[in-house]
Amino acid sequence: MIELRKIKETVYLTDQILVTATIDGLLVEIFEKRLGNVS
Repeated sequence: MIELRKIKETVYLTDQILVTATIDGLLVEIFEKRLGNVS
């Protein structure tokens, strides 16, 4: 039971990191496009 909980927590953390990384990547793309449009 405890092992399963640990695995679920690990998967959840991994998902959170992936989601955060994806959002960061999208923000970088948006900023790069805006900077590209300005110059």
